[in-house]
Amino acid sequence: MLELIISEILKSSISMAKDLLGNKLKEKNQELLERKRKKEGEKNKRELNAEELSKILLNPNEEVRADLLISTDETYNRLSNHIKDIHQWSQVISFKDLRGSKNLDQVYIELDTYLMPLRTHISSIERRSIKPLQSVIFESERHCVILGQPGSGKTTSMRKLCLKFFNGAKLNGYHFPVLIQFREINSLEKEDTIQEMLFQLFNFDISFSDSTNTLNLDTQNEWKWDILLRIIDELKPIIILEGFDELPTQAKKDAALKEIRQLTTGTRNAKVILTCRTGEFNYNLDFTDTFEISPLTRDQISLFAEKWIGDKQKAAKFVNDIKKSPFSDTAIKPLSLAHLCAIYERIGSIPDRPKTVYKKIVGLLLEEWDEQRSVKRMSKYAHFEADRKFEFLTHLSYHLTISGYTPIFTKERLM
Repeated sequence: MLELIISEILKSSISMAKDLLGNKLKEKNQELLERKRKKEGEKNKRELNAEELSKILLNPNEEVRADLLISTDETYNRLSNHIKDIHQWSQVISFKDLRGSKNLDQVYIELDTYLMPLRTHISSIERRSIKPLQSVIFESERHCVILGQPGSGKTTSMRKLCLKFFNGAKLNGYHFPVLIQFREINSLEKEDTIQEMLFQLFNFDISFSDSTNTLNLDTQNEWKWDILLRIIDELKPIIILEGFDELPTQAKKDAALKEIRQLTTGTRNAKVILTCRTGEFNYNLDFTDTFEISPLTRDQISLFAEKWIGDKQKAAKFVNDIKKSPFSDTAIKPLSLAHLCAIYERIGSIPDRPKTVYKKIVGLLLEEWDEQRSVKRMSKYAHFEADRKFEFLTHLSYHLTISGYTPIFTKERLM
């Protein structure tokens, strides 16, 4: 059914794109003709009458011509293969500490989200305004930015969203998912990375014939991008831009932001969803709502453990042991909770040495999780390696605990 929808809409969207290109050519050549007639009038030092104007026409070599280079069959095949890749990506969860893999549908729990990012909260009362993440995405008629702390479940939530398509859910009339992972396009030399990925995916290009160099490269690219956005809008996909924080340089982030803004302003029927770590996205995008994933509640932790471990009694014992442990606070993030569950499955208990757990969780957040996913980050602190960060955090925690007599530190306290 999905393939039929894509095939039929693709045919009509390409036809529409050809019409749009034809209109652009007509407008541009009319502009060139008016310019030529104006020059003739200036040359004759008088205003030409209608008959004289009608005799002034563009020569073939003065016209701008262009052909749309897109094959319905080839584009369909590329989209179809891309969707198959997304299906495979969305089905399972795996990481180094896990024995084998887990079926996402079996272990996923619905995460909650703050309706406004935490940094914008004026009062603690606003933290009570939360809704299920999957619900707010589709309740919003606008594009979405999903923020979250490291390990909060951003990627897993996008996997689940994609999986809904393949399980037959009708998600507000959107036809299929498109996935762009920023970690995979870091190797591209060009800065306009999103455009390049979409041009390749849709097998899209325009061949220009312009002997007078009326259309410079920027204008040609603007035409191509504008027409491709119209095709995308006609196809009504959900475009997931996953891991904005994984772009390695500020230059690439700035270039990507420009393209993201073009996507969010240039599409009304498609939906763009951008995910990013909370601390690395302080931008405002038009026609976009921003949400932030909230920590797991006690009920969510219990449900997560039950679904992951698959035995109610064992899951209850696991949760109870976590509550009694000094590191119970680490379980509020899906990433750390999943690793604790995986360790529990392997050895039948949680580690009895808190230092072991804290070192594991801190290591995950500082470096190991990125290494497992082959993510390379360009840090402002180039020589502040993971082991030195760990040592710094250890000393800082010790100092604050001894001087403040509390294991909880506010941002103001750190400053």
